Parts: sequence; structure tokens; C-alpha cells
Amino acid sequence: MIFRWKIVFVFVAFVFLLFYGCAGKKELFIFRPVEIVEHSVKVDSRGFPENVTLYFCAEDFDPNKAVLIETVNGESDELDFTAVRAIKDTVGVLVFVEDYSGSMQALIGVADSIIKSVAEAFPRLKIGIVRFGKKAVWASPPTRGDKLKSIDLSKLPAPKPNGSSLAQGIFLALDSIPGKLGAIVVVSDASADAGFRLDDALWAAKLREIPMTILQIGGEVNPVLADITRQMDGFFLHSNDPYSLCDVLVGGWTIVYTPAVSDTDGSVHHVVLRWGAKKRIAQYKAPGTPKPKPVIVAKEDYVPIPHELIEGFRVPFLYPNNARLLRVGKAVLDSFIALLPKTNKPIKVVVEGYTCDIGNPRYNLDLSIRRAKVVANYLMRKSRTPLKFEVVGHGEDDPLVPNTSPENRKINRRVEVRVVPQSDEARMSKDGG
Repeated sequence: MIFRWKIVFVFVAFVFLLFYGCAGKKELFIFRPVEIVEHSVKVDSRGFPENVTLYFCAEDFDPNKAVLIETVNGESDELDFTAVRAIKDTVGVLVFVEDYSGSMQALIGVADSIIKSVAEAFPRLKIGIVRFGKKAVWASPPTRGDKLKSIDLSKLPAPKPNGSSLAQGIFLALDSIPGKLGAIVVVSDASADAGFRLDDALWAAKLREIPMTILQIGGEVNPVLADITRQMDGFFLHSNDPYSLCDVLVGGWTIVYTPAVSDTDGSVHHVVLRWGAKKRIAQYKAPGTPKPKPVIVAKEDYVPIPHELIEGFRVPFLYPNNARLLRVGKAVLDSFIALLPKTNKPIKVVVEGYTCDIGNPRYNLDLSIRRAKVVANYLMRKSRTPLKFEVVGHGEDDPLVPNTSPENRKINRRVEVRVVPQSDEARMSKDGG
């Protein structure tokens, strides 16, 4: 009898310890930060200081609502830029100009699979294939994607591989495009060369405003292909990039701007491109050797701001109906406070609250404002730097990810907090906010 009670006691103790241990582990999981991988931006700074080019993908990007801020050595400037979409919405014909030269023979299967993936993604789009080697030939005239995807591309006509007639391939592609309602994708490798009459072919495409995307498969970046992209204001895509050609066709953008700081001193330039709740972040180094840092006498009214504060911090709230700071949220804000410069001059901080799509829109708008106010109050209490706030609630608008799962909804329950650079603040005040 006593032995039985001992067994019962041990079992109850085991269950208690198991429950307690699991509860502790659950708490650790609850406060684990939610990480969101920012889509990458490719930077081409070879045109520095005249221009810098950014390539990125974002289907919802609106250049009319976007702001580009570059920070160098703590000084920030809002800069004008031009934005060109890789493929226009009005495109009716997409022609692949596929390199069939000797160096590409081992990669033809890869190139064909990329073309097939585009055909599957865009079944109604007319897609043509021109192959160039010793000469350029039509492998497949423009055909609807839903028909092209069932064709064995390896059995299509192809030129002899000894040679590279890229210009002829572009001219052939242009012949099949009606007016301005088309686009060209050049698929090649690191060994592609300019060949004969390439400048003439590019000029003909530019006169007709035919966008051109370059897809390089393998190897280091080919300067010939990169220069074609620059001349055409097109999109350069390397096979090692994290986004696919389909991403580019749907939402590829090329941004060109002139840096405010043109010193060739090896300084790091931090770039933030922001529209609504979305942003893209990039950085590059100016050419040249860094010089010894001079003693800078700061202007009386200027306060240098670390680029991380301008890029902004994301404070997770994770749970529905919650407007209380979690431990992970406090840790994020403590990191934000630690970067604030020591100054008596007030710094403007924008605090924007968001929710997921669960619940009434009016309630969510109020909840997003309460979340933003909680964050602003925490910063006000903890910061030794004087801050002035712009507190905004967006409710369930501008989700970071689609509200299609519990994990995605956790990500969208958040507050975004960032410092407004002085130049941007002055512009906002002038424009009336």
C-alpha cells in the first residue's frame, strides 16, 4: 500500500514539474522577437558621384508617395530620384533574347527553365524566344504562355554556338514587338561581350521606349551587361539574387539619384527608401581611401542622427487586443534610446501604430493609436534626449505581410518608430505636415 502511494506521489510530482517546465519554456517562446527579412536592394555605385542606381522588387511601390533619404557621417538629406518600372502594365509581348554561345552551353537548361517559369506565371502573355550565337534566329515566335509552357524548349531551333551576335538578337526581338507594347529580357552569362552594332540596337530600343531587363546566370557581374542596364534604365538581375525574374516582371524597379555628398573618401552611404509603412534599406561605400577624421565644429542648430534611427525600429505587440509593451518591445525601445544623440535640441520622432485585420476597423484604429501612445510614453519617460512626437494610428491598413495566418497577424501587430532628419522635418513643416 505504501509502495503504491509512493508511485502516485512520484507521478504527481513529475506532472507538476513537467507542467512548470513547459510553462517556463512557453514564456521564453512568447517573448522571442519576431524577425522580418527585408527584401534586398542591389546597389550599383559605379556612377558615383554623378549617380547611384538601386534595383529592388516591390509590387506595391508608389514612386509618387516615396521618400529617399541618404545618411553620410550622421548628416541626412532627402534626395530627388527617378523611378523606372522594369516591365510596364501595358506590355503585350515579352521577348527573351537567349545567349546560345559556347560559354552558355552548360547553362542553357537553366535559362530554358527560367523561361518556362515565366510562361507558367503569365499564361496570357505572349512570349517569344530569340537565340543568338554565330547569328540570331527565332527559336519560338511570340506565343501565349499557357501554350509555351508545354513545349520542349531544347528541341527549338538554335544557331551555331561559335560567336555572339547579341545586337542582331535585339533587332530581331524589336521586329516582333508592336509599337511600345513590349519588353525584352536578355539572358546571358559572365562571358558575354558587346559584339558588333550593340550601341545601334540599344539606341533603337530606347527610341521606341522598350524596357530591357538583363538576367545574368552565374559568374561575377559582367560589366558589359551591367552597362546595357545603365544605358537602358533597365533592371539588372543576377542569378544569385534572392528574387526571381517573375518578381521583377511583376514589381521590379530601378531608382537613380545623385548623392548630396560627393566626396571620394570611402565614406559609407546609408540609404532608406520609404513609402507608407514599407521601406527598403541599402548602403554602399564611396570610392577612395578614408581620410583621418577631422575635428568637426558642429553647427549650432545641427544634430547628427545615426542612420539606424532614420531607418526605424519595429516594436512587436504579437497578441490581439494588446496595447501593453512586452519585454521584447521594451528591449527594442531601449536599443532605440541608446542610439539617441546627447543634445538639448528636441528631436522629432514619428510613432506609427498598426493592428492585424481581426475585429472592427474602428476598434483597430483606436487600438493602433493606443499602441503608438504606449511606445511614445515609454520613450518620453526613459530618454534623456528631449523628444517631440508625432503619434499616428493606421489600424489594419498597411500590413507588412498578408493577414492569412496567425503568425502573419502577429507580425502585423506592431509599432514603427523612427527619427525624422532635420532636413525632412523642415520640409514637412513647410508643406504643412
